[in-house]
Amino acid sequence: MQVLITGGNGLIGKKLCREIISAEHLLNSNQIIEKVKQVILWDSGDSIGDGQESIVKYFKGDICDSRSTEYLFKNVLDPNLTLSVFHLASMMSGQGEQQFDECFRVNLEATKQLLDSCRNFKNGTKFIFTSSIGAVGPANCISTTTRPMPQSTYGVTKAMSELLVSEYARRRFVDGRVCRMPTVMVRPGPPNAATTASFNNIVKAVMEGLEFISPIPMRQHHPVIGLKTAAKCLLQVHNIPLSKLEDDPVINIPAVTTCLSEIEEVTKRCLRSVGKGGIITMKKSREQIDPLTAGVFSKFAVLVDDSRAVSLGIEGDRNLQEIIKEYFKDIEM
Repeated sequence: MQVLITGGNGLIGKKLCREIISAEHLLNSNQIIEKVKQVILWDSGDSIGDGQESIVKYFKGDICDSRSTEYLFKNVLDPNLTLSVFHLASMMSGQGEQQFDECFRVNLEATKQLLDSCRNFKNGTKFIFTSSIGAVGPANCISTTTRPMPQSTYGVTKAMSELLVSEYARRRFVDGRVCRMPTVMVRPGPPNAATTASFNNIVKAVMEGLEFISPIPMRQHHPVIGLKTAAKCLLQVHNIPLSKLEDDPVINIPAVTTCLSEIEEVTKRCLRSVGKGGIITMKKSREQIDPLTAGVFSKFAVLVDDSRAVSLGIEGDRNLQEIIKEYFKDIEM
């Protein structure tokens, strides 16, 4: 079998790629365990090599450009192998509020185009779509029966894509699964365009001894998941036997609910536990509310009912401390 990861040059894509290589064998679209023979990382930018295995290929192209999609399916993918697609490529929530048309083009139209290509792939396709709790809107707790009422352009495009994947799965065009992801943290590197970027930035500010100024309320609770755990959950969802989904492809991924104030304190405790307490800033983090960012953030759910995910064998983080310490390992602290 072969695996295609859109947004493959991103942090989750790279983590997922390593998990796939480590697993070696996956459950394909025909419900047979097969060896992974190639992994294609599809992204719009140049490849950032980090010693991935020889089975990994990089494909540079615009996911919104039908010519890139057509070339990939005709010339890069092997028609003799089954295909599994992890669709991670997406415009972020903050950027989506500022670029309405482009957000629909990237998050919805490109998803439809990719699904159609997978539908026509003759050897069978499993399609894993990364959605978001933003697709649901301001529910106190997201369950399997929560009515989606997204309050952002990003959330609307994710909700519409959820329906697309569900319909393609119902018609058996693809073996489609939807992962409703909490906010993923901690992401190394510079800030991204997500409304929830503060959940990454506050950890880095504490570690660097810098003052943190929050554009959102510090004590407003929000569901999060560790970066490594997010990649593992995607792979676990992929490997669920189709019969266990019972015609409901949407899965709420397990989350830890926390707030920025708690993240600040837990990061300090974790630093002390590894002998780095001396770098902790004595400056108190403060709020400087940005109306646009805070407005979008206030429309996210607070809790996630992950009982169905747990029953299907999906394993989340145990607590916030585990997430922070995993980040320390990532940066070799």
